[in-house]
Amino acid sequence: MVAAWFAATGMPVPVHAQSNFSGQVAVGSQLVDRGLAITSARPVVQGAVNWATPDGWSVGASAGALMSSPGNIADWLVQGSRAWVVSTDWQVQASGTYYRYTRSGSSRVYTRAEAGMAWIYRDTLTLSLSAVRALHSPDHEVRPGADADFRWPLPWNLSFSAGAGVSQALVLVGGYYAHGAWVRYPRPRLEAPTYRYGHVGLAWAHGRWRVGVERVATDLGDRAREANLDAAPWIGTVSLSF
Repeated sequence: MVAAWFAATGMPVPVHAQSNFSGQVAVGSQLVDRGLAITSARPVVQGAVNWATPDGWSVGASAGALMSSPGNIADWLVQGSRAWVVSTDWQVQASGTYYRYTRSGSSRVYTRAEAGMAWIYRDTLTLSLSAVRALHSPDHEVRPGADADFRWPLPWNLSFSAGAGVSQALVLVGGYYAHGAWVRYPRPRLEAPTYRYGHVGLAWAHGRWRVGVERVATDLGDRAREANLDAAPWIGTVSLSF
């Protein structure tokens, strides 16, 4: 998804390669994580860095902010992972990720820690399972999730992608509307409705440049709109790798 490239896409770590440092900078139309809006639908800037070793270890971090207030980070994460080659076609990757969100208002996605396991087929198909725990919350339950992502190269430097998943929306709700007025809860409460999400997209890549557009959707419906977490249906991104 748009919120974090290396964490959300399940890209494999190059196991048989030199140790390398890589990164990306990007401008997009909105920050979105698993179909939920992290920012309003306004231009955003993102940056990500990653360091990988020949034996499959990788460490990375990313952050994003609205272009109108780049000093106020909307989300950031750090991730460590380990990849193994299973066969000529398959890799397995285990990862641990810390997500931090700073969105304020009536509700926001809750800061969380996540452990994941992904099975990757030829950089084309990624199947992953995750275990998520909300942090800084009295709710200590560990919640499962599952994702499937597909990518297929096309002529003229184009590629098609599609993905779907099921998870629980760790949303911190700070109040509700009653008789046309906003009423704050005495203390914010955590909601975790199970929902499904997905995306289809088309990207063009040339050298270090990549331009992509995605159609994103969830089945949260009115609950996402009421929580102000409803993402724009179309998300565009232009990125530069280094």
